[in-house]
This record gives sequence, C-alpha cells and structure tokens, in this order.
Amino acid sequence: MTNKIFLMFFLLTSTVFSYGQKDSTFQSRKKTLFKKSIVPLSLIGTGILLSDSGFEKSFNTTTRNWVGNDYETSLDDYTRYAPVATLYIADLAGVKAENHWFDQTKNLAISMILTDVFTRAIKKNIFKTRPDGSNDNAFPSGHTSITFASGSVVYEEFKNSNSLLAYSGYGFAT
Repeated sequence: MTNKIFLMFFLLTSTVFSYGQKDSTFQSRKKTLFKKSIVPLSLIGTGILLSDSGFEKSFNTTTRNWVGNDYETSLDDYTRYAPVATLYIADLAGVKAENHWFDQTKNLAISMILTDVFTRAIKKNIFKTRPDGSNDNAFPSGHTSITFASGSVVYEEFKNSNSLLAYSGYGFAT
C-alpha cells in the first residue's frame, strides 16, 4: 500500500519539476515588449523629472551664454526634410526598397500628417517656454518630430537592403 501511495505521489508531483514545452510565443512577446520599453520609459521619466527644474534652467542659461543669445539659424528648416530627399534619391539611384515609390509617398504622407496632428496637440497642452522666451510652444519640437517621422519611413524602406541608408534618416533628427 505504501508503494502505491508513493508511486501516485511521485506521478502527480513529477510534472512540477519536469522541463516540458512552454508557450514561448506569449512569454517572449511579453519579455520583449518589457525590454523594449525600459529605455524609452526611463528617458520619458527623466524628462518629466527634469522639466522646469533648476538643472534645466541652468543648462539653458549655460548653453545660451556659450552660444550667444542672438544665435539663430534656419538650417533646421531644411534639414528636417533631408530624410525625404534621401528616400527619393535612393529610389532614383536604384537602391532596393520595401515598397514602390507611390506606396512610399503614401506611407510618408500618413506618417507626416499623424506626426503633425499629435505634435500640435501635445504643444497645446504642455506650454513649454522657448529658451529665448518668445512663446510657450517649444515642446515637442515640430522640426524634430517631422525629421524622426520621415527618418522612420526611410528606415522601414531600406532596413533589409542597406542598413547605412536606413539609419541615415535619424542622423538629421539629432
């Protein structure tokens, strides 16, 4: 009788210690999403904590004193469209892309429109004063958001054929 009880106990509890198959699809997605979220959430949290802090004000003052209070450039008015130019120049040069130029244009238009809508909506609710004090819609930067959006389209088009070209769009946003 004791042997039967021991055998039943062993059979019922042996699955606890066995290494069977796992549902890796669900677990890997969850783990991957968590891992992908660590850096962006850390940066967002840091930005929220430093917003309107003494450090930010000191940094802006130091930068303005170093660069000069009258420093202005219109270069960023043109460089924000550099990834768009890269996209079409690469098409003309015959670089293999994921989509035809017409689909690229649709993807670019959709991303630009959505980026502009969200950027303007956030600007209306944040009220971040520009370093020169001219107005209170400094954040998020429309120039930077447009550049990142078009850079992302370039990345998606060329990530499998030319990695250098794929990442080049992000260089103009930084």
